[in-house]
Amino acid sequence: MRPHGGLWVNSVALVVFGLTAFALAYRFYSRFLADRVFGLDDERTTPAHAKQDNVDFVPTDRHVLFGHHFTSIAGAAPILGPAIAVIWGWVPALLWIVFGTILIGALHDFSALFVSTRNGGTTIADLTGKIVGKRARVLFLLLVFFLAWIVIAVFAVVIGSLFTNYPETVLPVNFEILVACAIGFVIYKLKAKLLGPSLVALVLLYVMVWVGAEYTKGFRLPVLFQPPAAARSGKLLSQENAPTRLIQGTQLAVALDGAEPVELTLPAAEGGPAVAAALQAAVRAQTPPAGADPSAWSGFACSWDPEAKRYTCVSGSQSEDSAVRFLPQAGTPRAPPLGLTSEGALAKPAVGAYKTGRVKTWVLLLLGYSFLASVLPVWLLLQPRDYINSHQLFVGLGAMYLGVLIYHPPLVAPAINTSPGPDTPFWFPFLFITIACGAISGFHGLVASGTTSKQVDRESDARMIGYGATLGEGTLALMALLACAAGFASSEEWHHHYASWGAAGGLGAKLGAFVKGGASFLHNGLGMPVAFAKAVIAVIVISFAATTLDTATRIQRFVFEELADTHQALHPLKNRYFAAAIAAFTPLLLVFGSNDAGPYWKALWPIFGACNQMLGCLVLLVVTFYLLRKQSRFWFVAGVPCLFLAGMTSFAMIQNLRAYLSGGKHLLAGLSLLLLVLSLWILLEGILTLRGLKAGPAAGEATLAAEELQ
Repeated sequence: MRPHGGLWVNSVALVVFGLTAFALAYRFYSRFLADRVFGLDDERTTPAHAKQDNVDFVPTDRHVLFGHHFTSIAGAAPILGPAIAVIWGWVPALLWIVFGTILIGALHDFSALFVSTRNGGTTIADLTGKIVGKRARVLFLLLVFFLAWIVIAVFAVVIGSLFTNYPETVLPVNFEILVACAIGFVIYKLKAKLLGPSLVALVLLYVMVWVGAEYTKGFRLPVLFQPPAAARSGKLLSQENAPTRLIQGTQLAVALDGAEPVELTLPAAEGGPAVAAALQAAVRAQTPPAGADPSAWSGFACSWDPEAKRYTCVSGSQSEDSAVRFLPQAGTPRAPPLGLTSEGALAKPAVGAYKTGRVKTWVLLLLGYSFLASVLPVWLLLQPRDYINSHQLFVGLGAMYLGVLIYHPPLVAPAINTSPGPDTPFWFPFLFITIACGAISGFHGLVASGTTSKQVDRESDARMIGYGATLGEGTLALMALLACAAGFASSEEWHHHYASWGAAGGLGAKLGAFVKGGASFLHNGLGMPVAFAKAVIAVIVISFAATTLDTATRIQRFVFEELADTHQALHPLKNRYFAAAIAAFTPLLLVFGSNDAGPYWKALWPIFGACNQMLGCLVLLVVTFYLLRKQSRFWFVAGVPCLFLAGMTSFAMIQNLRAYLSGGKHLLAGLSLLLLVLSLWILLEGILTLRGLKAGPAAGEATLAAEELQ
């Protein structure tokens, strides 16, 4: 336990402030929205009952549906956003997470769920056509398609990367699928009570996390996509301008492919090519250690690059373990470093290239799973998996908060970072699009109106599910902020990790910061072994991401089915299997397609945040017009956040567009311009609709009332 002094209280103060604010918001503000703004009415028949088909429309217990909705919206995004936004300091990130969630995000999700439930369970895109206009509906569907397309591709890559980097998570995460199917069968077919199966499932899931951490750390999925031949051998690049002279008797030690080091005694040599030849001959002449691959030694090669003036040493084997490492020998002061053992040497083991192929293999399997999950009855897999996941995730999240309260680590991140490093944009307006999920996310509106509204048993359930689940996601975002602000050992370590925007912005860097910080809370606060603590956090991240992946695929299926209504040629998309196949497998174009800048998904990811927030703005626009058509005097509860998001997101999109143009990133510039025009067009449609409402609001109300469930 840390001593009670310094800044230790700040981490606990953040917990108390955030959780208290969320509790008060649910108690008072959500009740105001439910009673005064939306007028929830349990006498109305919900779409789950009116259109029950036991595939998509299924009346569901609110606790089960809460778990489904919470885990669907709380993917990896509420971890990724705070993990990079903390580069501006923890104060702005904290304020946006707490007040953005309460006043905008939870309102957004609650209202999208309510309006969809009140209007037949149709998606927010379809509602756009009813409430704003037909042109706006088509434009909205195109925007939703693009957003879901990126989400499916990126989340498949994220999960595949985590499975590859944390192989101990593969067993427990996939075991969840079997448990979920069993739970779904027991509850819906055998009519069992929820409590018993839920507790058994929770215990089994955490037992499997322990089994995975203990016994499956070395698991490697077979690689379908072999790396290029040049990348199958591990290599070591010396620092540039390396020494080019060897003294007779110089000693080094070399370790190939992870085997025991072997001592080398080198002859005299002068000049880069001669030194490279001497190294190569010395290694090839050695007897390999017991159990080592002889080809790694007999095929060892060393060359000299006259332009960079450095050595390249390559192992002779072509396996995933292929690697080259040189170690200095003690007691040989005459030995020059040769740039091979100093800090400037760059090791490139083959495992990195094989990991890329393994991630692609995982992506294929994950998208195949997503296809099945999107067409199976929602009660069989999607709903029970999310339900049992929610228990596992709440226990893990609660354990992390308990660890913080016991460990009370100091906040090593600055409150406000006035020098956030090179290339870091100014926090305004980029804070509001960097932290999307965990404050406000347009994707949540797709989940609320795409899958959740089709399962609401009673209208009053929408308050707990829509508003409450978003507060739960805000709690996850708050923990992500704590992990990245107080999970580092020192301020120096934090500043090293967040030295620049590029260093902190990668998916691996952000997820790694959360896993490391969260594991430190479990280890130092609750005494968990480090390996088990990391496995718990990694399983939590993957489980969140996996539920978002299969939900996004199902939503994309609904988008295609609704697009089928716009033209006769698209009528085949009405078939759910055909629509699901397109939804699940077209993201492969983004994963496997690439250009000089890398895979297409990586090129498109920078514009995801702005696109997602603009979608949230448009959802609030639809809700605002719904309230205006109903002549509600509380239309401003959605209208003001809509205007705020429109301003922040448009400003950020314009700033990004200028940066892409000046940097020669024409693909991103073109897509950013297209999305900006598309979004502004929908807003313009809204303005035209508003003028029409001012001319005759009563007529608008009558039209909408006729379309609502009675």
